[in-house]
Amino acid sequence: MGLRSVRVAALLLMALALSRPTPLFGQELGGAGTVQGTVKDPTGGVMQSVTVRIANLVTGFSRSTSTDATGRFVFRNLPPNGYHITVEAQGFNPLEQDVDVRSSVPIELALSLKTCRNRRIRPGGRPSGGVS
Repeated sequence: MGLRSVRVAALLLMALALSRPTPLFGQELGGAGTVQGTVKDPTGGVMQSVTVRIANLVTGFSRSTSTDATGRFVFRNLPPNGYHITVEAQGFNPLEQDVDVRSSVPIELALSLKTCRNRRIRPGGRPSGGVS
């Protein structure tokens, strides 16, 4: 084999190596974290169909989900960062909590909602009782 044949063979091997299919890296981030947990009412009962939102206001990242029949929620594949979690359910005060995702070790949260106090709403949308 001559020098020219060796060069052509090397170029063909490089082209073949570079053209082979590669795994889709966008499906899962290396080092990405998971935030998961359970939402309960004041008596300790699990709450289903509760909206849970996770967001990073700096990056604009935001996801939301609903709890399942066992009160569980899961956010997977989260880039390492600080996040703000908001939980909202009708008849309960909103719950907010900050969490830092720093590794692929899942973060487990036990969230308990508190019942809203009944407040009368004045015409115009303002609560009565000295709140302005």
